[in-house]
Amino acid sequence: MTAVALDENNRPYRQLPELVDASDAKRIDRLREIALQRKSMSLRRKKMEKFVDDLPQVSLEMLGDFSRTEWSEKAPVKDTIVALSTSFLPCHLNRNGTVFGGEILSWMDKAALYCGRIFTGNSNMVTVPADRISFHLPVRTNDVATMEARVYGVRESKFSSSNLGRKNVKSLIPAIS
Repeated sequence: MTAVALDENNRPYRQLPELVDASDAKRIDRLREIALQRKSMSLRRKKMEKFVDDLPQVSLEMLGDFSRTEWSEKAPVKDTIVALSTSFLPCHLNRNGTVFGGEILSWMDKAALYCGRIFTGNSNMVTVPADRISFHLPVRTNDVATMEARVYGVRESKFSSSNLGRKNVKSLIPAIS
C-alpha cells in the first residue's frame, strides 16, 4: 500500500523527512531497490494488461492445454462491459471531504461481481484477489461516478474482471486485476 501526504490544498506534501535506519544503514538502500523492482514489475504488468485489453475476444481456447469442460464459447470483450453509476453521501467521506477508498473498493467489488453474474449466468460469485489498485483523483459527494467492469480473462472455474472508473468522464480508477 502506498500513502501520500497532502498539504492544506490537498496537493502532495513535498517536505517529508528523509528515511533513515540508524541500526542498519544499508536497509534503506535495499528498500529503495525493492521499490524500483516493484515499479518495474508494475510497468510490465500494465503492458500485459494493455495487450489483453486490446484483444478482440476472450475464450477458453486461449488457455492452451489447461483441462476444461466441453463448453467453450467466445465472447467479445466489449460485450462483457457493465456500467454502474452512483453518488456518495456525506457518511462516505473522510476528513478531507472525499469518499473513503474503502467505499470505492466495495463499489468496485460489487461491479465486478455483477459483471461476473451476467457473464456466467451464475449468481454464486465471490471475489478471490484484488491487486494493484491506484486512486488517481478524489471523489466528492457532488460527483456522479460511473464504474465500468469487464471480463478480461477466463479459466475453467474463474474469470478475471477489470474495473475502470470514470468521474465526469475523467479517469478515476485504472484497471485492476
